[in-house]
Amino acid sequence: MATHYIGADVDSKLTNLAIDRDGRIVQELCVPTTIASLGAAIESIRRPRKLTFEEGPMAHWLARNLGPLVDELVVCDPRRNALIDCDGDKDDRIDARKLATLLRGGFLRGVYHSDNDQHVLLKQWVGLYCDRVKDAVRQINKTCLPAGRFGRCAGGTGCVRFAGRCGISRLGRIGWSRWAPIRRRGRWQCCLWALTRSPVRW
Repeated sequence: MATHYIGADVDSKLTNLAIDRDGRIVQELCVPTTIASLGAAIESIRRPRKLTFEEGPMAHWLARNLGPLVDELVVCDPRRNALIDCDGDKDDRIDARKLATLLRGGFLRGVYHSDNDQHVLLKQWVGLYCDRVKDAVRQINKTCLPAGRFGRCAGGTGCVRFAGRCGISRLGRIGWSRWAPIRRRGRWQCCLWALTRSPVRW
């Protein structure tokens, strides 16, 4: 029995489905992005059936609810789908077709999704923490590095140490509930003024 390969281009409101069988697109659907509508569309396709869609904000929600309805589910990495990004025209319908073709050829790399919601929540918190650390580094660079225009080259640990006195570098080390005082009016804005007009021991 021929396997049906389903490519899904997911949007917040509508999802385009393309079904590939024996190297031909035999059916195309456009349904609302709800579990009920997607589940009904997938169950209308005969088994064996395989489904793929790209990693994104709704990927875990879809994988958790649609995974049991198919024989194989691949949540693919969009950064590796060069055929979709660089080959010819691009819209939701065409992307769904290309995903189905790539799934049939085995050219997709899957992104791991845990069945444990606690693991997913931990991954989200770690991602938020990493974003906060990057924000702290960006603020330190914006505050300290322009001091070179005034002949005060604040770099390396000295810059971090001075920014720490102004509360900026604490972003990467303290908890959520203690970040509010750092946003006090005028605190980090005065840091550059202090660098350019006041003697600082590095």
